[in-house]
Amino acid sequence: MLVRKFALIFKTSVRQTEYECIMDGSTLNRISYVVICYILVEFLFLIFAEKQMYHHSSAGDYYVEWKAIGACPADKRGTNEIWSDIHLTKKHRKTELVGNLTFLVPLDDNTPMKLDFAILGSNAAWLPNAYSMTLPKGCSGFMSLLREGLVEYLKSFGMPPKCPMQKGFYQTKGFDPDKLLLNPLIPKQFIYGRYKLTVEYFNRKNSLVGCTYFVLDILPLWQKNEKTKSR
Repeated sequence: MLVRKFALIFKTSVRQTEYECIMDGSTLNRISYVVICYILVEFLFLIFAEKQMYHHSSAGDYYVEWKAIGACPADKRGTNEIWSDIHLTKKHRKTELVGNLTFLVPLDDNTPMKLDFAILGSNAAWLPNAYSMTLPKGCSGFMSLLREGLVEYLKSFGMPPKCPMQKGFYQTKGFDPDKLLLNPLIPKQFIYGRYKLTVEYFNRKNSLVGCTYFVLDILPLWQKNEKTKSR
C-alpha cells in the first residue's frame, strides 16, 4: 500500500516539476534548468527504487534535522582555494549555521561542481554514490538547483546572490539551514533516513579546489508535532 501511495506522489511531483520547468521565466537558462529539474526528479526516483537495499522503513510528510555541516577532511578538499569554515550551533533551541567562507578564486561558471548523495546503511556505514550530479557550469548550475535557498544563504554571508561569486572573505553570524530547502521543487514527502551531501569544487584543469559536506536526517513530521506538544 505504501509503495503504491509513494509511486503516486512521485508521479504527481514529476508532472508538477515538468510544468514548473517549462514555465520558468528565464529564456536563456530554460534548457539548463529543465535538465536540472529532470536530474532532481530522477534522483528522487532512484532513492525510491533503492528503498529496500538501503533499509529505509517508510516515507511520508517530513521535517529535517541538521546533524553536521562543514569542510571535508583535509585529504579530500584539494587545494582549499574554496574554503568553508562553517559549522552548526544551537541558539535558543534553534539550529544555526555559523562561520565563514574564503574564496581565493572566484566561484564562477569555470568552476565545475560535483554533488554526491550518500545514504546511511543499516550497518551504520555510508553508501556513497547513491546519486552523483555534475554541474559543468558550477555557479549558474548551483544557483538554478537551489534557487531561493542559495540566495538566502549567500545574503547571510553578505555576498551578492548572483554569479560569479567573487574572491573574498565572507562571514555569517547565523543562518537558518532550513532556508536551504526553500526550493519549490523539493517534494513535500520523502523517504525517511540519514543523508549526506558532499559538494566538490574543481578548476578548469579538473583539480579539486574545495569540498563541503552536509548531513541531515529526514524524519516523520508527526515526531516534530509531538515534540512541540510536549514542551
